[in-house]
Amino acid sequence: MEQVVDDASDRLGADHHFSLFKTKFGKSYASQEEHDYRFEVFKANLRRARRHQRLDPSANHGVTRFSDLTPAEFRCTFLGLWSRLRPPL
Repeated sequence: MEQVVDDASDRLGADHHFSLFKTKFGKSYASQEEHDYRFEVFKANLRRARRHQRLDPSANHGVTRFSDLTPAEFRCTFLGLWSRLRPPL
């Protein structure tokens, strides 16, 4: 995983990281509206990664193939029934 939440990479901007993300993971979107929505989700995930990085500097937070999914989309798609059976934290 590429850590993109440090000061040096912040200067590159979310649009640069989103472009790299789409290329690396072969992402394409059916419409401009979907592209714009996924970019907003991507930016929110970068902000979340920055917050988590500040809370735990020893961890490595960055872009993964799931970085254009909301937490709810990730839970429904990849955790399935397990996420619905487990009590909330």
